[in-house]
Amino acid sequence: MPAPRHRRNRAHQPWDDPGRVNLRLEVPAWTKDALCAELGVEVFFSEGGTGDHITQLAKQACAACSVRIECLEWALTFEQWQDRYGVFGGTGPRERAALRRERERPEAVA
Repeated sequence: MPAPRHRRNRAHQPWDDPGRVNLRLEVPAWTKDALCAELGVEVFFSEGGTGDHITQLAKQACAACSVRIECLEWALTFEQWQDRYGVFGGTGPRERAALRRERERPEAVA
């Protein structure tokens, strides 16, 4: 019997290879001091995108957070497919991608 059509044509997903999946189940110690824990996750994962009002509120909260730098550094360790959503360390996905590109650029020799 042939496989159902919906499975046959499905694109390969990162979770299809259990050896490569990193679900980030470990919780960093600094998260206990994170301001976002008091506000709720929905503020930091708004569906409106980087320019909406809720996202701007999330970024303002991050600016006041005592562990913003740790959060941003943690977010910069995400693999590309893991980092498409959310505000971490006061940055959205595009801002984090730009930071990664900047860090990967070789230093100019003076």
